[in-house]
Amino acid sequence: MAMLLKTCLSATLLAVSLAPLSAIAQGPVRLGIDRFAADPPGWAQGKRCAVLTNDGAIDANGLGVADRLAITPQIKVVSFFAPEHGLAADRQGNIGDEQRRGIPIYSLYGERKAPTTAQLQGVDMLICDMPDVGARFYTFASTMSLAMKAAKKANRRFVVLDRPNPINGAAVEGPILETPLFSFVGLYPIPIRHGMTMGEMARLFNDSHGIGCDLQVITMSGWQRTMWHDQTGLPWGRPSPAMKSLASAIVYPGMCLFEATNVDCRVGNEAFTTVAAPWLDAPGVAAALQKAAVPGVSFSATKWPQGPGITLTVTDRQAFQPVQAAWSVLAAIQHRHPTELKIVAKGFDRMNGDSRARTQLLAGAPVSSFGGTQDSPVYKQFLKQRQAALLYP
Repeated sequence: MAMLLKTCLSATLLAVSLAPLSAIAQGPVRLGIDRFAADPPGWAQGKRCAVLTNDGAIDANGLGVADRLAITPQIKVVSFFAPEHGLAADRQGNIGDEQRRGIPIYSLYGERKAPTTAQLQGVDMLICDMPDVGARFYTFASTMSLAMKAAKKANRRFVVLDRPNPINGAAVEGPILETPLFSFVGLYPIPIRHGMTMGEMARLFNDSHGIGCDLQVITMSGWQRTMWHDQTGLPWGRPSPAMKSLASAIVYPGMCLFEATNVDCRVGNEAFTTVAAPWLDAPGVAAALQKAAVPGVSFSATKWPQGPGITLTVTDRQAFQPVQAAWSVLAAIQHRHPTELKIVAKGFDRMNGDSRARTQLLAGAPVSSFGGTQDSPVYKQFLKQRQAALLYP
């Protein structure tokens, strides 16, 4: 498959063939970074580049994108921009500016969330390669969109080196984010599980939400929408401290909702696969969930330093719906512990996308009433916009 480059201002799709990567480990999928770094297109050669990435974005041999581009002789990396967790993807909270290879690193998490005009002086183009995990509230998509706006303001080209959505690009699930709930954990009306790559989301933001920057997407070859990460032949790069495995990423779009509760979801070696609390009747809740026959997942009572826990084991990831599963766990806990379970309304609603699931949950309503159906006008609009932005079969 030829490389596809999207120029969103003209809505023209160009085909560019890049040289084969004989020195790169070959799997069924070839990443945008490997195609670009092997033979940068003519419009990129000799350019001064700022790179927005972290070390969870790795090439086929496991080398971080920051280092791969820094040693690519046809371009000159003059600065790095780092999203939440820093360039090394190993920290929580706000991180100050640093250096690597003598190149300045500017943090885009904290008070400053987009490159400044001054930081883009002396830069010809901004390259973005960040490892998303397929969930709206994973903040890298927000960081990318704000950087795209900065590139537009500074009249700089914005280049996305694309990589797979690790939990596949076919499944879409969860409520569309309502406008009053827009925040850094969600800036656009998309569902929790969006089923898009970062390159495709960049196209969506640019074309359907009015950014209008000079956007180029360097596509992958060999990737298909139904692929999970372990079918790509690529190594796993940890995009954030807690996201150590594909197992965590698969459940994350739903189980991250527990971050807005008093139930701990960062339990054990695979975060988000277990929730725990000192007051939790784990055997009772697990039994209720097993009886409910939630598709594609089983539940077991476990013990942890944080307290009794409920561990999710995905038995059929094709049938598994992470948002519905998380709602089911919340409902079972609420039914068993109506006074102990606490929910931070603002944070929960921002992640969920609306207040309906929370209010229905607290009212004891069935999970089927929590929303997120795809037959509403706003959902149909998203699906239409998404279809126009897709790059892969």
